Amino acid sequence: MRYLLRRLIESLITVVLILTVTFFLFRVIPGDPARILIRGPGITREVIEHYERLFGLDKPLIVQFGLFVRETFRGNLGVSFAYKTPVLELLFERMGNTLILLVPATLVSILLGLFLGVLAAWKRGRPLDFALQVISLGFWSIPTFWLGMILIMLLGRAFSTGGMITPGVEHGSPGAYLADLAKHMFLPALTLVLIMHGQYFMIMRSQLAEELTEPYTRTAKAKGLRTGRILRAHVVPNAMLPITTLIALNLATLVAGFITIETVFSWPGIGKLVYRAILMRDYPVLQGILIFLSLSIVVANFLADILYTVLDPRIRYR
Repeated sequence: MRYLLRRLIESLITVVLILTVTFFLFRVIPGDPARILIRGPGITREVIEHYERLFGLDKPLIVQFGLFVRETFRGNLGVSFAYKTPVLELLFERMGNTLILLVPATLVSILLGLFLGVLAAWKRGRPLDFALQVISLGFWSIPTFWLGMILIMLLGRAFSTGGMITPGVEHGSPGAYLADLAKHMFLPALTLVLIMHGQYFMIMRSQLAEELTEPYTRTAKAKGLRTGRILRAHVVPNAMLPITTLIALNLATLVAGFITIETVFSWPGIGKLVYRAILMRDYPVLQGILIFLSLSIVVANFLADILYTVLDPRIRYR
């Protein structure tokens, strides 16, 4: 209980730091927010001052920070300059599209990486182990956008290469809609799986290789237990703590991954929204996405801490 309480306090401190850094980060970026909001020639100073008063930009910085924190906890992340829509509405609208792509691809990459890691550790030092390492590390080192474009050139005739569904097509049934969605989803999901599975593979393989040399493994072998049972009942569960940490921390690296993937494949999700917001200097959207994703990572890490107490009960008494 003390362990979880300590982790909760640390998470709350992290949230405060995230809000502070986010607020001041976007205040040091060059450019007048009022001018960006009302783009156009012949804008008078009176109009600019009106919008500064409207958005509270004329107040002292410390007052702006207090208002920012208050409105953030109320769920108000501001209004998009480009879309003239509340940022939170845009996030929820695009987040669903991103999760449709990201969740299956992440689950498949985790399962594939863990399976291949167990297989390579079991056959360590043999040609299969070497081949799996070369393939996994090879895909892991490839830039996401480059692999996406290569897959478009190789498989673009068989699968759709842009968007989420075919525009202008009437789907007569849910099955037809899902088939169309799967056709558009295959290439971006395949790109993510090929690149992401390598890190899970390497962590699982190295952890299992270390666990297989521990005294309890040799004792199990001396008792006559088969290798498969030793892996399932003893070695793999002990190797899952580092994998749990990696999965939680991987949310941060996935941000860069799905920005490039959604841009390459024109997938209408959070990544594409970030790309357009950067081009259009839509600071409220960028600020809202940064807060949303940062808080998601904090929550994911706290959930991982809770999972640690299940996987390793000794942590509860720290």
